[in-house]
Amino acid sequence: MGDRQNGVVRGRGPGGRGRTRMRMDDPAFNTGKRKREEEGDPVLHLMSLVLRIGDRLRKDTRPVEEEIDEVAKRTRRDVIQTILDCSVEVGLKCGVYATLVGLWHADEEIIVTALLDKACEGLNEALTTGDRYRARLLLRLLAALTTTNVVSMQSMFSMLNSMVTAAMQTLEQGDKAEASRRLQPYTDYLVYSAVIALPWLAPELQHLESDPEGLTTFSSSVEQYLSIRPRAAQDALNPFPAANEDETVASLGHGGGASFLPQLWQYTLELKENQWSLLGVPSYSQFFEAQLAACKPLELPELIVPLHPPGVAPSLAFPEAAAAVLKAYPSRGALDLQLSVNKQLVTSLISGIDRIVAQEYVIDTIHYFDGDNNELARRLGIALPFPDIPDPKILAAVVQETIFSQLLRLPESELGVLAYAKVTTNLCKLSADFAQPIGGCLKALKEGMGDTDPDIALCVAEWLALHINNHDFIWSWHRWESVLDLPPYDPTRHFVATALERTMRLSFREFHLQFDPTLRRERVPEAMFELLGPTPSARPVKQIQAPKLAHRGDALPQGPSLSERLSVWLRDSNVREQIGGDLVLLKWLSRCLLTIGGRSIGHLYSYLDRHEPIMNELTVSTGDQGEDLLMDEATSMWANSVQHTSIIVDHLMGKRWVSGAAVLRWLFGSKAIGMRSADDAMECLKCTDILNNTVARVLARTQDDKEIVQAVEHELQQRQIALQALEPNADVDGDQAMNEDSPALTLAQQNVTNFEPTLAEARAHLQESQAIQNSVMLQVYQGYLSLLADASLDGSAADDNAPMEDNPVYSAQDSQKAWRKRTLAALGAFLRKHYLSIAHVASEIEQ
Repeated sequence: MGDRQNGVVRGRGPGGRGRTRMRMDDPAFNTGKRKREEEGDPVLHLMSLVLRIGDRLRKDTRPVEEEIDEVAKRTRRDVIQTILDCSVEVGLKCGVYATLVGLWHADEEIIVTALLDKACEGLNEALTTGDRYRARLLLRLLAALTTTNVVSMQSMFSMLNSMVTAAMQTLEQGDKAEASRRLQPYTDYLVYSAVIALPWLAPELQHLESDPEGLTTFSSSVEQYLSIRPRAAQDALNPFPAANEDETVASLGHGGGASFLPQLWQYTLELKENQWSLLGVPSYSQFFEAQLAACKPLELPELIVPLHPPGVAPSLAFPEAAAAVLKAYPSRGALDLQLSVNKQLVTSLISGIDRIVAQEYVIDTIHYFDGDNNELARRLGIALPFPDIPDPKILAAVVQETIFSQLLRLPESELGVLAYAKVTTNLCKLSADFAQPIGGCLKALKEGMGDTDPDIALCVAEWLALHINNHDFIWSWHRWESVLDLPPYDPTRHFVATALERTMRLSFREFHLQFDPTLRRERVPEAMFELLGPTPSARPVKQIQAPKLAHRGDALPQGPSLSERLSVWLRDSNVREQIGGDLVLLKWLSRCLLTIGGRSIGHLYSYLDRHEPIMNELTVSTGDQGEDLLMDEATSMWANSVQHTSIIVDHLMGKRWVSGAAVLRWLFGSKAIGMRSADDAMECLKCTDILNNTVARVLARTQDDKEIVQAVEHELQQRQIALQALEPNADVDGDQAMNEDSPALTLAQQNVTNFEPTLAEARAHLQESQAIQNSVMLQVYQGYLSLLADASLDGSAADDNAPMEDNPVYSAQDSQKAWRKRTLAALGAFLRKHYLSIAHVASEIEQ
């Protein structure tokens, strides 16, 4: 349940983060009891008007200027904080709220002065705490207030210039090599926040005969910063870093990293040459020109910009500090996917700066309305302030392009794949204009699969599977049949195979082979199933040649007390010695359990849980050999099923029967085909899934231990506070407030003393988990290096004229080159995806 603060309905989105959902603009929201409450409470009614003002979500809306004029005539002292919150969280209506404040300025300057002071105080606080969204949007509000004659132009440019100056001073703190790796994400953010505020100054700048002095100074500062910044591009933050001469996604995408800021500045200069005319920032000040012109603009207080990234301790080692800065100030995320589909159409109907402004609206709306799917879709699909755009389909294309850009933002996206799949699905249900751009974006992404890494391809494939699952599994698979003619190691073929495999997980293979009357064809062409290999099924394992034990093994599925009887039987007899020790017994028992549970994953979980005590005993006694044996048995049982194999291995890790080190030994050994060859897409996908699940589980254990330590420390702190409140204190007369032998004081002391070992134990567990995590990270890195250094897998050692067995057209040399390229890309994706953990390991190595 959400709670109401200042007329705003607050809820919680994914990951436990607070999200704001503005639902008071819905006509149904203001009926019945809510409407009667508003009529009885003038303040609540005024807040409701403020929230609904300027919304384009209702069909029976009046002109915006009439709504502004009505609200401006009401009492405004009680809604200052509401105005600030709405301007930030509903950034689509920033110009509306700026005009409203401008009309208040004409009547009562004291209230507007208080609002400006509160806005600047909030801006300083956001910069100090690292709230990058709120800081940037409050700066946008102040720029919009300049157009309504509330803030002086010179004062506004002075504030923007102070941010750029602070960025240059931050870079000058260290040498260029250090700044490029550690400080530049923060300084780029400061300059980006200042430059992106200029479009909201455009309505005022286009009426000036000459550029104001502050603009000239600001432009010089930005160009000076661009000239001294150590890194002009950052391929590591581009999902498609391979550049080529053709206009493909690889050459047009920059990922929103270091190269985005020069592009933004170039678009801003083009806006200036175009007389500051743009579509995405509507102005309402012309309707109240006489009232606004009569006001005297106010001066802004000095802006305090931290010269060190907030939240990043200066004592951190260099690698950890660089990773922490990138975590706090990630890349913006930007891909020009639609340009590769129809460049002439997009560029002719919407300018570059308008595309940037539209992207800003989309990014901010997704951030603040995550968790309210319907409201988010309505605001992105209906409420974007582009009333004069020539073709609404172009705006829909930019929206979908931005969503894909956020999905593929590196080093990590803000939300998960499921969240972005819900957004695109709801948009398609809202309007058919949003469906067509998805095909264009996916076409561009599919063409760029040869220039990216397997992690990006897997992300897009998972999104596609979720998306078509929400549309009755309707997709034009027949247009992708051409991938069957590609070599088995081709990245595009791997991507389509991965997307199809993820789709099959959400349904049944037989369902997709059925004829669909609406499509007049099968949902998936039967030939496409060649990419998936044979139908997944459990392979029966061979029985050990021990008749007596095999006979007793046949009795395993009988009765709920079988596990206890089996444990007693194994302890009371010479079974282990007869068959060759615990290792052979573990092999026999694991094969029996895997065979019995082969009907489904649920059956397997049930039998493994039932025999957990004896399995725990055997895995402890056999050590690494037992873990390696379990990996061999588990991966051979469902060898032709990616999903079942990854689930079984993950469950074994959850039971602590198999460690992360054992899984990695299997992956980088000789038995994991997908790690040593790129000719089988399903084998490669299986290894990728197992590796991702293994690392994720190891990281989750460390995170759980960290949370336990924090909870124990908090509990101990509370007990110490309670003890301090009961300890004897001398008053003025020297009398003690409480006897030292008081039972309450003794009990409080015991509570603290008895709880201290719990904290020590929790910290020991955390230290152990952290050591295991570091070991796993190093093991993965060394495993990739050993694969790449293996002479038997080196493409130079292969015979270029040796044909492949499946298709004589493709040489073994091409296959090995493709495998080497894929392996290098997978290593880079691993280092990028887990950059925080890798940085921690690197810091320890340097120390």
